[in-house]
Amino acid sequence: MASTTIAVPAASAPVVVTTMHKEEEGDPLVEWNSDAAGSDGTVGNTGDGEALEENPRANGINGNGSGGEDCALCEGKLTSPRLLSCLHVFCEACLDKLLEEDENKGSGINCPICGQRTAVGARGAASLPCDYVLTNILDMSAIENMTVLCTSCKAKESAVARCSDCANFLCPNCNTAHQFMRCFESHKVIAFEDLKRSNKTVPIHKPIFCDLHPAENIKFYCYTCQEPICNECLLVEHKTPEHQYERLSDAETSQIEELVNLMTESKNKIIECDSTSSHLENALSELQAQHDQAKDLIIETFQSYKAILEKCRDTALNDLEKLHSERELEVMDTFHKIKNSFRREERRKNRRCMPLYSKTSRARRLYRNSSSEANSSHSVDEFNKQHTQVEH
Repeated sequence: MASTTIAVPAASAPVVVTTMHKEEEGDPLVEWNSDAAGSDGTVGNTGDGEALEENPRANGINGNGSGGEDCALCEGKLTSPRLLSCLHVFCEACLDKLLEEDENKGSGINCPICGQRTAVGARGAASLPCDYVLTNILDMSAIENMTVLCTSCKAKESAVARCSDCANFLCPNCNTAHQFMRCFESHKVIAFEDLKRSNKTVPIHKPIFCDLHPAENIKFYCYTCQEPICNECLLVEHKTPEHQYERLSDAETSQIEELVNLMTESKNKIIECDSTSSHLENALSELQAQHDQAKDLIIETFQSYKAILEKCRDTALNDLEKLHSERELEVMDTFHKIKNSFRREERRKNRRCMPLYSKTSRARRLYRNSSSEANSSHSVDEFNKQHTQVEH
């Protein structure tokens, strides 16, 4: 279990707040530590001393550039911040609206920033993990601006103090009750004004309750299931010897060490990925250069062969035209020779046939004349014969 220190700027000096949990009793543990933060009010991890730049909230992980305290959907201060699997944070109410608008009817949420899908349970956005660190930061911001309401009663009055033991903000009436009632006798109450003027580390957190048993605080860590559990979980879902568990205070060191090792390994892998990416980019650039060079060579070769083919084409066409002209002249010459021969033969034939033609024409005239005389005599005889028949 890692504790988180939060630096809250004040008028005189930064107020550094450490989130810590007392696992043995399930109560907050007050621990003043003025050396946990630097003079610039940075946020660090008291377990391994990580600086503010390791905290994604400081760089505006929600993509809104406001340090991660504003919701990217409603553009207001985050309320009941819920964490998606992509580590983007939104208001619980905003995520419920997204679930209502989802076509798959609440089976999951697509992150509005990166698009990664996160599965949700039957309780909707309430089933998503709460961002406790950001909740504490928002609480400290509300304390600084004096805008936080009392969480100990139902009056909804402005809070003036905070109890470190029950992790509630107190209105004036609840603050008085904490001072005089015996049940709150051992509780440590810090007024907001004292908190803003102090330069010491003050714990601020909200108790983490079990999802399966909302009335029980998280006190143990199950190594078998790798999840935090409560007393009721030990009796029902995580019984021994099937499950190995340990108190959060005892598991804290090993878990922090494991997280640090994972972070170191992840950083090394990031460096390797960056190196591989750089090599791939160089290879891609070289491949593109080779592609362009080969393309230019192909085009140049094509143009060379094209010029050669065009020259061959022109030569062949010229030869074809020359041959065509020669053959055409030969054909025309032969044609004229044949035509002249035909005319000479025609004249020769006419000269031979002229006497015969004259005789034939004279014979035809004589035949026509004789035929005419014969027809006339036949007609006269026929007439005389018919006349004789009429007289009888």
